[in-house]
Amino acid sequence: VTNNHSLIVSQLKAGVITVRDGQEAKDYFISDGFLFYNHPTDGSGCCTAEVSAVECVPTSALDKDRAAQVLSELMAAPKDTEWDRARASLGAALVNQVIKAAE
Repeated sequence: VTNNHSLIVSQLKAGVITVRDGQEAKDYFISDGFLFYNHPTDGSGCCTAEVSAVECVPTSALDKDRAAQVLSELMAAPKDTEWDRARASLGAALVNQVIKAAE
């Protein structure tokens, strides 16, 4: 997003975000959340972005093998009730994103 952009509030889905500070860049995995893009508070013309995430961890902390194990457990669990089916579906979607981010 460029400087002097209009204000934005956007819902984020599970995935990787990259935080840049000058030449340094760090990748983080978020489960979900919101992005708030604000106007500059000084005369620099530099806008700020705030990410409010439910869970946010460095991608280096993700364990692809453990995520695959959790996915197997979710798929093998009983799906007798609506809750069971929702848990499996939502859980699988999140864990698939963890696996993708861990690659």
